[in-house]
Amino acid sequence: MIRAVLDVNVLVSALLSPRGAPARILDLWREEAFVVVTSEALLSTLEQVLSRRAFARKYGLTSRHTTALLRGLRRFALVTAGEHEVSGVAPDAEDDAVLACAVEGEVDYIVTGDRGLLGLEAYEGIPLLAPAAFVRTLAEGTEPGRS
Repeated sequence: MIRAVLDVNVLVSALLSPRGAPARILDLWREEAFVVVTSEALLSTLEQVLSRRAFARKYGLTSRHTTALLRGLRRFALVTAGEHEVSGVAPDAEDDAVLACAVEGEVDYIVTGDRGLLGLEAYEGIPLLAPAAFVRTLAEGTEPGRS
């Protein structure tokens, strides 16, 4: 089965827009079309972003929305141990955690809306895809030929 790391921006976008590709990705995950791989570092970042009161107020997010997403990820995603480290690869140092999780979790894809990360195109043989491209990939049922 396909395994993918979802960048924090994809998860946040899924909460903000129920009709976009990021929301479709969460639906496909719930339908068990692929396995989400994450790490405590990524979950912590997601929790920090979603707990900002100004952010929550601006977008109408309730604690119920954020708690449900975090609880679902902790319960149903594969959470890596966080032992692999990556430093100085991503244009934004905070995004190295996404790359580290991908390598440690032996994923097939990294899904992100971050243009800097997408500019890498691949890391350690793992393709980086925008959310819409990942949805198309899942619809086509193609798995990468990674070794």
